[in-house]
Amino acid sequence: MIQVYTNYVACDTYEEAIVAQGIIVNEIVFHPQDLQRSWHVFS
Repeated sequence: MIQVYTNYVACDTYEEAIVAQGIIVNEIVFHPQDLQRSWHVFS
């Protein structure tokens, strides 16, 4: 599972880290208002 917090990302594998990086970039580019939320959880 990938857990994305405000200041860091917790991933179980390197592959998940790559996916999480893409999710973060997508959030910053397309949903900047969402970054005001404290955390996101992706399963």
